[in-house]
Amino acid sequence: MTYKIAYLGPNYAWLHQLLTQEMPSEFEFTPLLSNRREEKEKLVEDADFVVVLYADASLIQHMKKVRLIQYHGTGYHGKIDLQACRDAGIPVATAPSGNTIEVAEHAVLLTLATLRILPVVHNAVKRGEWPMWELRPRMHNLEGKTIGIVGFGRIGRAVARRVLAFDTRIIYTDIEPACPEVEADYHASYKPLDDLLKSADVVTLTVPITPDTHGLLGLDRLRMMKHSAILVNVARGELVDEAALYTALKEGWIAGAGLDVLAQEPVSRTCPLLQLDNVVFSPHVASGTKDSLQKKARAWYDNFQLVLAGKMPNDLVLESMYSPVMPIITGQSPYEDA
Repeated sequence: MTYKIAYLGPNYAWLHQLLTQEMPSEFEFTPLLSNRREEKEKLVEDADFVVVLYADASLIQHMKKVRLIQYHGTGYHGKIDLQACRDAGIPVATAPSGNTIEVAEHAVLLTLATLRILPVVHNAVKRGEWPMWELRPRMHNLEGKTIGIVGFGRIGRAVARRVLAFDTRIIYTDIEPACPEVEADYHASYKPLDDLLKSADVVTLTVPITPDTHGLLGLDRLRMMKHSAILVNVARGELVDEAALYTALKEGWIAGAGLDVLAQEPVSRTCPLLQLDNVVFSPHVASGTKDSLQKKARAWYDNFQLVLAGKMPNDLVLESMYSPVMPIITGQSPYEDA
C-alpha cells in the first residue's frame, strides 16, 4: 500500500528532488506547485500525511484522512492553528533534526563576522583597497568574551558548546534556571535578563515569538548593554524593536549586530538598518543547509512510519484532541525557536 504525503513547503524542483531521495518506498510525495487556496485544499483532502509551514483552521478542516501534521521545522508558534488540530483530532509534530547544530553554527558565524566587521573588510578588498591597519580599532576577538544566551534550550546549549571552544564565559537566561548538572556541563551561569544584558559582550537570541517575548529588546534594554557589545539574532525578528536597534547602533549604544531575521521578511530596501556598516545580515538561513534539509526529511519519514506502526511519533506538540499542548522535547526551553 502507498501512503500519500502532501508537501506544502517551498516550491523548488531541486528541493522536491532532495526530499524524495530520502523517502521510503511506501510513500508517495506530492508537492504544492502553486499558492492557490483551492489547490492546497484539494491536495490535503487526499493525503495521509502533510508537511506544512502554515496551516490555518480552514485548511485543517479539509484534512479528512490526515494521520499526522508534520511541521517543516520547529518554529510553529502562530503558524499552525493548534485548536483546530485538537478539534479535528489530528496530532502535530515538529522536526528539531536539522535545526539545532545548523542554527548554533550560524550564530557563531554571525558573532565572528560582526566582531571582525567581515562585510566591511570584504567589500573594501573588492573595491581594490587593502585596509590592513586602518580598520583594526573596530575588530575584536571572541576569546575571553562573556556570551549571554537568551533561551538556554536545545539551540542555546548548542551555541554554548561551540563558543566554549573560544575560551569564553557563558551566562544565560530562561524562564527558570537549568539544573546544576546542566550548568556544570556547559560551564554556564544563570542570570535574569536585565543582568545578562549588562554583563554580556555578545547577546544571542534563541527564543520564539510569544506575547511575553514580542519586543523583548526595546530602547530601555538596549541601553543596558555594553557599548562594546554585539547582538546576534537567529530566532525571530519581532523579538527586537528595530527602530530602537537602529538608534542603538547609530548612536553607539552597542557596537554591532548580526541578524538572520527581521520583523519584515523579505526586508524592505528602505529598512534603516541596511544603511549601517556595523550590521551583518543573512536572509533567515540559519538552518538553511542541504544537510539540514536531509535531516529534516528523514525525521518526517521516521514519524510517518511510527504512526503507521501504531506508535507515538517523535517531537509531538499536540498528541490528540484529548491531550494538552506538550513541550517539543523534554528539557527544551519554552523560549526556543528556529
